[in-house]
Amino acid sequence: MVEETIQKIVEAEAEAEKIVARANSKAKEILQNTELEIENILKTSAADIKNELKKAGDKAEDLADKLYEQILQKGKEDNRAAADKSKPKLDGAADFIVGRFMEKYGNS
Repeated sequence: MVEETIQKIVEAEAEAEKIVARANSKAKEILQNTELEIENILKTSAADIKNELKKAGDKAEDLADKLYEQILQKGKEDNRAAADKSKPKLDGAADFIVGRFMEKYGNS
């Protein structure tokens, strides 16, 4: 009976060692899979961030182009308005200069 008990203890210890070995193996497998998942998530996240940064940069560039066009258009309009406003004065100045020239040199 003592031998039987000892045999059962030895068998139980062997079975426990197998269970521990399987658990260690499974734990290593889970750890490796987790590390691969983390690596994939990091790669995906980095790619997503890069794409989002590119989109934001493109959007900012488009906005800057639109603002540039608006400012350029406003400048052209302001320039045109200033030219239109000064045309009568310019015509008057030209008439004055021609008149003075004619007074001095036109009758010679």
